[in-house]
Amino acid sequence: MPISLSHLGEIIAAEMAERERTATVAALGLTALADLDHVKSVNRFAFHECKLARHHGYIFDGASRIDVVLWIRPNLAVALELKLGTTRLTKTRIDEEFLSDCRTSHNGQRIAGNMMAILDRRFGDIATADGLSVELENTYVELSRDWFVVTRRCVLDKWTGNDRPNFSPNTSCVTIGELVAAFGGQQPFNTLVRKLLDIDYFQEWVN
Repeated sequence: MPISLSHLGEIIAAEMAERERTATVAALGLTALADLDHVKSVNRFAFHECKLARHHGYIFDGASRIDVVLWIRPNLAVALELKLGTTRLTKTRIDEEFLSDCRTSHNGQRIAGNMMAILDRRFGDIATADGLSVELENTYVELSRDWFVVTRRCVLDKWTGNDRPNFSPNTSCVTIGELVAAFGGQQPFNTLVRKLLDIDYFQEWVN
């Protein structure tokens, strides 16, 4: 089975954003919100597989990791949820599975739910929406109320009219192609992916 974009999407998206910081910020329409001095100077701007901070006394299930986070201000970050497959991303599935309200687990000590529902703050009466934060560089940074779904153009083109999932006004949808364009297009993208895959697979995966 060949490696697909969905297997490596988080790493690739984060690395593109890290290497083309201001272009990525512009592509997402975040230039006015971001502190560009911070974006350019911070040691690390783009992260993948990020852990959420404790939220109003609750921790999140261990599998709850944000695909990509961009640290756009000293006190603010933006989350990107990647859905890079080409099948089973229908309105029905997203509404009923990904955007279903969060619930508690582990005897009421944890918040459980799909990351889309968490980023959209669908906490019901469990907790308030304010203050959701993420762990970056050993510190906690608040997440913007606005967040992004990154998908393929062929998927986004189907999310129109009555077939658009029940995303809230805080959700923006962008294509992975827009992020690739901000990175420089086809050739830089292919070069990056080749570099990321240039490893000793036996040493990394077997030994």
